[in-house]
Amino acid sequence: WSGENLAAIWLPRMYTTNLKDGYSLSSDDVERVVTSYSNGLVHMKIMLNSRLGCEMNFVDLPFDRQVCRWGIILDDPTDVGSFQAASVPIIYPAISNLEWEVLDMWDAGVNTTTSGQFNYSFTEFSFTIKRRSFWYTHNIIIPVISIWLISYCSLYVDPRAVPGRVAMAMIPILININLSARAFGMLPVISYETWLTDFLLWHTIFNILNLVEYAVVHTCVRKQEQFLFEE
Repeated sequence: WSGENLAAIWLPRMYTTNLKDGYSLSSDDVERVVTSYSNGLVHMKIMLNSRLGCEMNFVDLPFDRQVCRWGIILDDPTDVGSFQAASVPIIYPAISNLEWEVLDMWDAGVNTTTSGQFNYSFTEFSFTIKRRSFWYTHNIIIPVISIWLISYCSLYVDPRAVPGRVAMAMIPILININLSARAFGMLPVISYETWLTDFLLWHTIFNILNLVEYAVVHTCVRKQEQFLFEE
């Protein structure tokens, strides 16, 4: 098919959802491959290279999985409908980067949505990405647990062993706050809890309770010594 003949083929205008930048499906700059059949069916393959947005939920961070969706909506959905052809497995190369791994969970289908008095169909593709938790595990989670264990060990040190006893309770709090700031600095501004933020918060509280325990025990020991001296 030449470009002139290709322009003569009617093609409904289509729009993509979650498109950040790049060409839309109806742009004249996209590459098209057209195949016609003896029964009059015309098959058009559109090559699209665009950057899409993916809505994310960080509740399970850093062990979260995100479902990214890409939809195709027709310009006049009340007159033109879309339907899914015979199921064909989606073949793709191994896709991943340092932070995300694309799982073998691809899905495609045609959904029906009601808008006002009309029902219209749109095509939606989705795939699942899984966060690689290695960095968070080795740089945040394991150090925080190790620091809490050090702070916990201070409970078995004689309260009179100062200032080492105080340092074992105070330094873990400061380190935990620094690790929390480092983790929060890598996150967008969100207004809900995540697994990681709850994990850091509770370990900070545990470290503070160890310091409070030392203060209470030291005060009680000092009052006991004072009471015995007065006797």
